[in-house]
Amino acid sequence: MADYAFASLVVALADAVLTVRMKAQTDDTNMHWDLANLLERARGDADVRVLVLTGAGEAFLTGRRREHYAKAETVQGRVEPRHLWETFTGILRIHESLAGIEKPVIARVNGAVSGLGASIMFGSDLIVAREDVVIVDSHLAAGEIEGWGAEWSMVPGDGGTALIPLFLPPALAKEALLLARSFTARELLALGVINYAVPAAQLDETVAGLCARLMKRSPYILGWSKRAANRAIAAQLARALDAGIGYEMTSFFMRHRGE
Repeated sequence: MADYAFASLVVALADAVLTVRMKAQTDDTNMHWDLANLLERARGDADVRVLVLTGAGEAFLTGRRREHYAKAETVQGRVEPRHLWETFTGILRIHESLAGIEKPVIARVNGAVSGLGASIMFGSDLIVAREDVVIVDSHLAAGEIEGWGAEWSMVPGDGGTALIPLFLPPALAKEALLLARSFTARELLALGVINYAVPAAQLDETVAGLCARLMKRSPYILGWSKRAANRAIAAQLARALDAGIGYEMTSFFMRHRGE
């Protein structure tokens, strides 16, 4: 089994299912870099057949709190070369791995989703969400969503500009990206965007049922089938992900200059 010790993740392997619980993001952790490294290790780990991504607390994964962006050291740190490298290279590697890993990835959406969390959810293969959960790409929230995002906004470069146009009709995709429109899991289920929206009490049962069904399939045939099915997603990431990342980096430099 590979070494899965990461500051921002709690990882457990049982019956060939690797469950990854994502902690709330802090000033001392970099989820982008940690999750990218984990996915690459899991890809080559023969002990792992299915991955389940979920939250370590009440949320699945949310964007940084508003007060985080108000700190002068945050603004300065955002343009520090190593931070830029680990954050934005991490984003690329997360999505390339989610699309390319020859193992099914299930998003177990146990609570609120925003920012990077929304991109990770959309990048997963199967999505099971608590029915009342609210999902939003908060990069352009502009302070309108309590606690999520900042008055100063950023380009949705965590993957939203690449993935959300694949999942939603153009008008809704642009509202989701440009105005940070939120959706409940029930709404996304009705739009055919996620697989299941269930009561909280049924979340574990539903995820476990999917894992059990996936285990009945040959891991080799399942892996090749996923790769073939994900060609359109891989092509979309190649077209749009770098652009979103580059524009978000520009957002950081604009903020650094006070613009």
